[in-house]
Amino acid sequence: MVPSLGLRAFDWLPIDYGYTGGVGLPQRGKDIESKTPGSYQWNLTIERELWRDTKLELAYVANRGHHIPAQYYMNQVPVELRVAYAIAELDDDDTTDGDPLRPLYPLVGESSNPLIYSRMADSSYHSFQAYLVKRFSNRFSYQVSYTWGKILSNAGGLGHVSSNTISDNYNINYDKGLPDFDRPHIFTANLIYQTPELADRNAFVKALLGNWETAVIVTANKGTPLTVTCCTNFTGTQSNRPDQIADSEGPKTVDAWFNTNAFRPPEKVGLLGKSARGQIRGPGINNVDFSLMKNFPGLPWFTSEDATVQFRAEFFNFFNHTQFRNVDVGFPLTEIEIDDQGNLLDYVMTNNNFGRVTRMREPREIQLALKIIW
Repeated sequence: MVPSLGLRAFDWLPIDYGYTGGVGLPQRGKDIESKTPGSYQWNLTIERELWRDTKLELAYVANRGHHIPAQYYMNQVPVELRVAYAIAELDDDDTTDGDPLRPLYPLVGESSNPLIYSRMADSSYHSFQAYLVKRFSNRFSYQVSYTWGKILSNAGGLGHVSSNTISDNYNINYDKGLPDFDRPHIFTANLIYQTPELADRNAFVKALLGNWETAVIVTANKGTPLTVTCCTNFTGTQSNRPDQIADSEGPKTVDAWFNTNAFRPPEKVGLLGKSARGQIRGPGINNVDFSLMKNFPGLPWFTSEDATVQFRAEFFNFFNHTQFRNVDVGFPLTEIEIDDQGNLLDYVMTNNNFGRVTRMREPREIQLALKIIW
């Protein structure tokens, strides 16, 4: 602010409303006061041997992350100017423009929005975890694991900082909610079984049917969160969300994964939508993989090399179970009508695929292989 004028820092500069940003203006920056990222982890685990070769673990596992890398755009419209910005952007007068209300407009124009890398996000994770394992003995082994947990964060993604873009840099906790990788239920089980040697049978039956190794992997996970976004021209922020006016649970079909009538734009421009991040739970995973393997030793033409032929048959998605993957959550608006006070009068949502499943996971895949080992 410039105290003598009561204006924003650059309002004293002369304004050219056709200015689109000068050559050489920096587009990236780093918060030099960012603190070092850190993580606190704690757990309480109980282990018990149930019977020979079999162990059960029960655990409470938690994590608290702080100063997580995130990024934000500097040139977002201040809160007190958002109604005026949206009215200028959405009214019928083509000569009005809301971009001059952006704080850096006199310096960078309307086409530039400098990006700052910082460490301003945090997260928390709490879970119950159970693990049952039987070591291989008596020709079989198995493992069963289950996690019931929840993650809350104002950083939405994993990996590169670009996946953690703050929606509103005047209120970073607007993004606090379920991150993109949260799964409340994760179940995995596997079984390995080796068939008997059939030592009392003839050589042909023993070679054909004895000592097969079979394996089964079962995976059942809840889906990850999906976020419906819209209306950035209502606020001049990097992102915005609609209001949620009803339960978003839907029939979970290809044509309607969730209740699309549960969402509408904010009733007045200049406002952030009243819905949490991750309003929708996407499709989960329900899969079974199966494999068979057998070694046939003693190839007659490789006897001196102790050669073995290995046969493998692997079945991914063994039951060919249809599994949905992606859901369209785009909520674009057009023909927006508002009154002089910024109240929303009418709009048209143009995405006909809103709420539809747009991609499936892979169908059953069978792989057969022969390998000579010597």
